[in-house]
Amino acid sequence: MPSTVTPLKSCIISLCLIYLAAPIASEMMTSQKYHHYLTIKYFTQASMVCDHPDVNVTLLRDVRSLSWMLPDGTMVDASSALDPRLYFISGPDTLSEPAFSAYNLTALNVDDASFGYYTCLVVYNTQGRLPTAVRWGLNVDGADFSDLLETYKTNAIIGGCAAAAMLLVVGGGCLIWNVRNGQRNADEKDEDKADVDMANVVGPKVQGQDQNNHAYVSDIEATTSIDNYSEIVKHNVNIKM
Repeated sequence: MPSTVTPLKSCIISLCLIYLAAPIASEMMTSQKYHHYLTIKYFTQASMVCDHPDVNVTLLRDVRSLSWMLPDGTMVDASSALDPRLYFISGPDTLSEPAFSAYNLTALNVDDASFGYYTCLVVYNTQGRLPTAVRWGLNVDGADFSDLLETYKTNAIIGGCAAAAMLLVVGGGCLIWNVRNGQRNADEKDEDKADVDMANVVGPKVQGQDQNNHAYVSDIEATTSIDNYSEIVKHNVNIKM
């Protein structure tokens, strides 16, 4: 069964095509295009003029009107009702002609919603002359974070120095503890070795009888010095026969 296109579908398709073709048509309907790029901080204001050093719009005498296209595609001019919290339009300070009443566009309290391209269209009285486009890119690559970067750079340096000092203190303490503990273990091993050597130097047992006919056993022990044995201590244990 062949599919049919309802009026609603046709309307939706037409709107999509118009939306996609609008930027292309805008580019084709302008004879010259001039670009500015502006990067500012959050919540400050950006002033943009409908002019360029290569154009000098205020010196042109056949200008019919000036209008601005906002990043969301809205067209505004001096007669438009703008939100005073977001935008402000005014004419040049040195020229009071009505055609230039939208010469200045100021974006107030710039935030993410304000980022994008602002295009001023200069329309001429001369028949057949295409409009001139002056485009401003506002924070198209992000806002200006130079102050934040400087602040965080200083804080990062201070934090790095503090961390290095703490690491040095902890590492030095661990090294000192390790050295002292190693020396203590070495001393204990030396003492244990000396005790073992002392225990190995034990003389033979001598048995006999005393005057009371009691048997006795004598252990002959020796202690060591640097070069030889210094003395022998005898311990007698009497055993009743």
